[in-house]
Parts: sequence; C-alpha cells; structure tokens
Amino acid sequence: MSGPDVPSLDPEEALQLTQRGGTLVCLGLPAGREFGVDLRSYTVGDRFGGMKMIPTQGVHFLVFGTDMDRTGCFVSLAPSEVAVFRWDAAVELLLPLAPAEAAPHAAAASSLSLDASLGPYPLGTWGEWAALTQHISPAALARAAIAPPTLVGPSAAEDLEALPAGAGASAARRRSRCAQAEAVQAEANLAAPAAPAAAGERAGSCAAGGAAGGGASEGGSEGGGGCGGGAAAVTATARYVEVDPHALRPDGSRGVGGRRGGALTSFLLDRSEWLGWLLAHEYSPPPDSSRPPARAADGLSACEAGLLGELQLSFLLFLRLSCLASLEQWKRLVSLLCGCEAALKARTALFVGFVQALRAQLAFAPPDFFDDELSADNFLRSALGGLAARAGAEPLAKAEGQQALAPALAAELARLRAFALERFRIDIEVDLADEDEDEPTVVELPTDR
Repeated sequence: MSGPDVPSLDPEEALQLTQRGGTLVCLGLPAGREFGVDLRSYTVGDRFGGMKMIPTQGVHFLVFGTDMDRTGCFVSLAPSEVAVFRWDAAVELLLPLAPAEAAPHAAAASSLSLDASLGPYPLGTWGEWAALTQHISPAALARAAIAPPTLVGPSAAEDLEALPAGAGASAARRRSRCAQAEAVQAEANLAAPAAPAAAGERAGSCAAGGAAGGGASEGGSEGGGGCGGGAAAVTATARYVEVDPHALRPDGSRGVGGRRGGALTSFLLDRSEWLGWLLAHEYSPPPDSSRPPARAADGLSACEAGLLGELQLSFLLFLRLSCLASLEQWKRLVSLLCGCEAALKARTALFVGFVQALRAQLAFAPPDFFDDELSADNFLRSALGGLAARAGAEPLAKAEGQQALAPALAAELARLRAFALERFRIDIEVDLADEDEDEPTVVELPTDR
C-alpha cells in the first residue's frame, strides 16, 4: 500500500518500521465502522485488525465510530509497544483491554502473526500531526480530565441529557450508550468491591485524571476512563481553564476584579496582566511535577507549555470530534494571546510557540476562509488584526527607546504574514490591522450647539 499518506517502502524498511514503531490492535471492530489514528480515518473491512508503524514520539489520538458520532482516546506508545482494544457491542465503543487479557494479542502482533490484518500508519501526515500536538503533554491531558485511557466524546453524559428529544439519531445513540454504560458499571460495582489501583497501572484502569485548578470551565464529565475486562465506560469531554476575564469563576470572582474606568480599559486593551495571572494560578504544574522550570530546546516555562498544550488540545478535539466546546475554548485562547502587548516582549518563547502553533492550525482552514460568506466575518479577523497592530507598533517603540521584539518572534510573525498572504490572499498587517475589536472607538462629537 502506498500513496501520498503512505510512502513506498522496500520490505526491509517496512519491517524495521513495524518492529520499532508502535502498534494498535483492535479486536472485533465491525466492518463499515470508521477508524483512524491522528489525522486520517478509514472505513474498515472484515479483515481489519488495527494499525502498525505508529511513530513513538508524542501522543496519538485514536478515533472510531461514524461520520456523525465519533469517539476518541489518546494513547502514547513506546518503541515496539502494542496496545490492544476490543469492540464492546453493548455500548458500541472500543475499550482498552487489561494487561493480562491483552498479553496474548500483543505477543501475536510482536511476532508479526497479525501483520496481514494491520494497516500502516499514514507516515506522510506525521509532520503535520507533530506540529499540531507538540505541546500536548500528559500534564495537559490530566488537567483536562482526559488522560489515557479515558474515552473522549464531543458531549458528556450530562450534556446529552440537556439535548431536546429531536436532536438527532446520533445524540439518541449516545444517550443510550451512556445509560447502558452506567447501568453495567453500577452492576459491576455491586458485584464486587473496588480494589485499590496499583501504582503505575496503565491500560485497564477505570480512573480518569481530575482537572487541576479551580477555574475549569464547563464541558466535561466526571470520570469515565476506559475499563478492561469487559466493563463499560462513559465518554468524557475535556475540562478547560476559564480564560474569559468577564466570566464568573467557581469562587465567585471575575478576572476583571473590581477595576473601573481607566484601569479596566487598560486591563482589557492589553491582556498581558490577565495572561500572567492565568499562567501563575491555572497552568502551573503540580508540586510533584517532573517537568523542569524551563526547557533548553524552546525556553518555555512549565506553565507556558501548559497553556500552549490546551490551545493545541482544544483545536484538535474540534478538528477530529467536532466538539463545539473545544472550538469556543480555542477561540478564547487565541483572542487572549492576540490581545497581549507587553507580553509580546516579556514572554518571547510563549509567543514564538503560539505563532508557530497558530500557523499549523490555520493550514487546515480552506483558502477562501476569509472570503466565503459563511466564514468571512469570523473572530480571527479581529484577533489577527489585533496581533498585527500590537506587533506593528515596533518601529514607534524603537524610536522611543523601548525594548524591541526578539528576533525569533519577529521572524515567526513574518512567517505567519507570508503564510496568510500565500494561502488566504490577505495581508494581516494591512487588510486586518484595522479590525481589532478591542481597540477603542473614536466618536466625533458635534461642534455646534
């Protein structure tokens, strides 16, 4: 098999990639269902048994279901590691098997006995995937309460209950699956008391990571990881940090606080102060985190990497699961970062990472995105216009002896401008620079009395 996504390989290259890469074994997935890993999905046939040659850097996202009803699960694979999932017809979900049950199937895959039923990973998409997910860390997934092996859906169980009865067949199926899953789990809990989880237990654990911090916005269920041994699982949706300064937080406060008049105007025109508060209070890693304060490769602090991880995570879940809550969080994060001015100079590494991530994400927008009547009037016009205006004040800043933009950030902004010009035929420094919605409106008063 070869094509744009799967390059032509000689037998020796294919064997090495199979043996060194990760493997996903999927047992019993019905023909006609959709299955995918990362950016590509396929309709499976009767002989489908999983995927091989999966790169072992970073995280991957397993997706299954139908065009209208998708579920996902994040996985991380070590070299030569095999993860095994089984289709549960009762709840229509792929569930990870417990290690003991998965062992014989993993051994069969490692010995190449299952090779004929395993499709190759679309290696041609790996560069795009890496650029979209480089900041999605285990800590970012745990903060969002969707750490592996949690099954991730576009709507949590409680969200589905709020949908009207005529919301569609796919919503009805998800309601039914959630109800069945909860019933099976309740019966299992009555049959045997829960045993304490062993330290370091991996696939088969029923525990889902909790959201860190008190500012998580709505959009997530409480629990719901995949359970091995045939137990059912309720899908969860990601929980996000509340980044809107106007929104009421769980403790009853708002980001704008008690600011009034000029103080409030300054706070909203330059979101740098609010960004700093969020980084310090919401995106800081837990005290026992093994991540160092900064990475030599990119200079990001742990909290900055956490914010970029949520930016990438929210975009990915919208892209692959059509999760509207994730789209809204992505929009809020982009607007926040594009609304900062002082931080452009104070947090160079963060904004270099942000501009790189945004360019990779915009590559998935159609070329007529800023022209089509359905999408032309979108928040990105004002967000990118604000970013261009704030970065465009650089010549004046230099003339006044202020700190200049770091060369690395100036170069990334130039790449973003060139990308937008080539793909969308817009110049963000000319066509969008007057569309910053946060800029004050000048009103001319009449002079005649």
